[in-house]
Amino acid sequence: MTALALGVKFNATSSGAGDFVYASAVTGNQSPSSAGMVDGAFYRYRAETADLTQWEFGSGVWTASTSTLARTTVAFSSTGSKVAFSAAPQVGATIFPADVRDKLTAARSYFVNGGTGSDSNSGLASGAAFATLQKAADTIAALDIATFNVTVNVADGTYTGGVVFNGPILGTGTVSFVGNTTTPANCFLNLTNAYGFQVNNGAAVTLSGFKIACASNGSALRATAGGRITVNGKMEFGACAYNHFDVNNAVIGCSGVTYTISGGAGAHWAISQSGAILAQSNTVTLSGTPAFTAAFATVDATSSLVCNASTFTGSATGSRYTVSGCSYIQTFGSGASYLPGNAAGTNPTGGQYS
Repeated sequence: MTALALGVKFNATSSGAGDFVYASAVTGNQSPSSAGMVDGAFYRYRAETADLTQWEFGSGVWTASTSTLARTTVAFSSTGSKVAFSAAPQVGATIFPADVRDKLTAARSYFVNGGTGSDSNSGLASGAAFATLQKAADTIAALDIATFNVTVNVADGTYTGGVVFNGPILGTGTVSFVGNTTTPANCFLNLTNAYGFQVNNGAAVTLSGFKIACASNGSALRATAGGRITVNGKMEFGACAYNHFDVNNAVIGCSGVTYTISGGAGAHWAISQSGAILAQSNTVTLSGTPAFTAAFATVDATSSLVCNASTFTGSATGSRYTVSGCSYIQTFGSGASYLPGNAAGTNPTGGQYS
């Protein structure tokens, strides 16, 4: 997505090599909000100190919620690389031409390490890792990945921030986030007031090797508005205020996977607004009798869940399922007690379970 930022020039909040955070408009110019800079859009920028001894041309994504212009790609500068400004610079933003976007010519790997990384790093080597998963996501959102795959390698540790993709990723390659695929609990997204991985508006990501818990106001995985999440490796789902899998007019795929449920939620699988979850041939271990306050599976509003041929070990409390609103749960004859829970499932208004 590109957009015009007519007459935008602003004072950044601080010096250093971090992204540019808006503080105030330079006299005679517009602020990003008054010029209508678009959240998630890409812009070219020039940043400079008042004495013009330090300057940088580059491009990055504007994030409206934090008033931040990312320094994703540095084209050229006074130092030949990303500038560590000695004073807070002035930043001008302009239209982002399509040819400025970094187009991959080979597969690419990024690295995240919450203990040793920095979001001012390039992320392109383990010794130059990002500190947050979101920084990796923002960097990928600024690329044209063409036909090549992008892998984000996430080091062991506890992370308190999740990932949000708010629009489609340009290109046909696959974007994968990989944690600890042997012991997912070692790569722990322990969140408050956030989702683990959230993909919206046609974005698509693949995941493996994470434990995710959301203490309040969040789900482990959320896909909306045509987004898609594919789980293709070992995972663990801890306690979540909302749901483990949360789908609204989108798709989550999780088939042929071994994973653990170690905490309860509103639902393990929650699907609405013509959404779908494909969860076939999985090996699922329930640890500690997690409780599901709505049901293990809730399917509503012309949505679908296909979940046959899976093995569930352990027990849970709550209803096994609720399916309504011309939706269906397809187990291919696995029986009414197939899904975990200690209460019978229901199909109150036009739902089908088979």
